[in-house]
Amino acid sequence: MLFGVYHIGVRSTLLVLLGWAVVGLNRRDEQQIWLSRFFFFLAQYKAIRERWRNEFIMEKVIILKGAGGRGKTPTLNLLIDLLIKKGATIVYNEDYSDDITKDCFVILDIPDFGRTGVITYGDSGCENAVSNSLNICLEQDCRAVVGASHMRYNTKNITVYKILWDFGVAQNAKTVETTTIIKADGWGQTLDETQVNEICAENLLNLLLKL
Repeated sequence: MLFGVYHIGVRSTLLVLLGWAVVGLNRRDEQQIWLSRFFFFLAQYKAIRERWRNEFIMEKVIILKGAGGRGKTPTLNLLIDLLIKKGATIVYNEDYSDDITKDCFVILDIPDFGRTGVITYGDSGCENAVSNSLNICLEQDCRAVVGASHMRYNTKNITVYKILWDFGVAQNAKTVETTTIIKADGWGQTLDETQVNEICAENLLNLLLKL
């Protein structure tokens, strides 16, 4: 978004300079001066545009996969809480609250890292919401996205997993899949579910910052 505003403003300035050089000035020496200024400014603009694109490029897409009821939403909400405790600020918020079982979409500005989108919707029926959230992440110049999905990649049907994975590929981002820590029937019954999800959230944080 910031780059888009900057881009429009600079284009307008370049057009004004070119207009003065070609139309508004009659003397050849004056035209040469303004044309020289125009091409100098154009070169500077191209260099700055490239730096901005590199700065705001989407670098990472992390997919937290797990069946329904396996802790995707609580884990991602705990990741948001963990990032806030480490100094991140929320710059975009859709439905984030103290209830870690509630789906939400937020964008956080992480110190010394940049903006990251966290999308907790991952079950069937959330495809449009996930696509819209990814578009907002691009508009907000996010460096990374962490999303959830209950299914694997499917070449025939549009699933949340396919949307996330194809988005990562389209952005030429490092795209990885990880899973929730499952507290399944028959084992792990003495484990505290929130503690298990917190461990998974810490693993996601490491992937986000170190991948």
